[in-house]
Amino acid sequence: MKPSRPSATSLLIAHGTVYLGGHQDYAPLVPLEAEAISESIVKAWAPLSYRLIAIFRRQRWFQNLIHALEDMTVPGMLLHYQLRKRQIEAWLHRLQREEGIERLVLFGAGMDTLGLRWAAEFPECQVVEVDHVDTQTAKVFGLRERVLPDNLHFIAADLSCDTWKAVREKLPTHHSQRPRTVFLAEGLFMYLPLSEVQSLLRECRQEQCAGFIFSFMEVDDAGRPAFRVQEEATDRWLKRNGETFVWGSSLEVMRQRLQHLGFKLSEKAEARDLQGRFKHLVQGKLRSAAGEIMVLCKES
Repeated sequence: MKPSRPSATSLLIAHGTVYLGGHQDYAPLVPLEAEAISESIVKAWAPLSYRLIAIFRRQRWFQNLIHALEDMTVPGMLLHYQLRKRQIEAWLHRLQREEGIERLVLFGAGMDTLGLRWAAEFPECQVVEVDHVDTQTAKVFGLRERVLPDNLHFIAADLSCDTWKAVREKLPTHHSQRPRTVFLAEGLFMYLPLSEVQSLLRECRQEQCAGFIFSFMEVDDAGRPAFRVQEEATDRWLKRNGETFVWGSSLEVMRQRLQHLGFKLSEKAEARDLQGRFKHLVQGKLRSAAGEIMVLCKES
């Protein structure tokens, strides 16, 4: 991410949430409140593109245009992001039933709506969003007309260099000395040095960790972290915005890394898993991008 600018990827995903939230075939993938919150953010930062999406998102010619743009970058990208979010929420609700989440920490929350919605749904849970100051300031600005829950907190940090210990010192007090905590890093770790990712996992392992959910990129035949189909235009766009993928891994290698860090890989979700689990919600063809793997891991 470039200095003094919010994350371009997070803004893109917010646009995609607004677009798919009003799409006649894919709207069931997007919670209504997620669409409404995303609309507030996109309106604040890109009012013209918001109006275009709001007016034309149900028009087939406009949908064909979006698909054509995806084909020039990452085919099925917008659907992939929404399926990823559905899976995360399914895991979180199960952890809530089984473990009882007392604190939810979202690393690199970007413009995602989960923290706000989770804080409203579970007022007894402390929700903490940790992100770069530029992206976080932009998000709060976009939410300025909304009443935010008292249990939602924002901590500015540069996760490429700030440790969990440094972040932890900024956490608001909690009634429990060791709250049962779930950590979430959705679409973040591929941008950070692998050494920083491993340090963060190692540090969070020392907490009362009820689960850690994160995603990572696979590598292609040339060893490049990327989606299975990722056109050169995507590489140029990521580089221009300072958001290039810096590492990737196979699932088996990631499983071994987690074991060395004191975690066990409990569940995984790849493109085919997500398509199978959520295809019943949509009317259209569920064409989503492949190459990013999501995992739920727990203390071993």
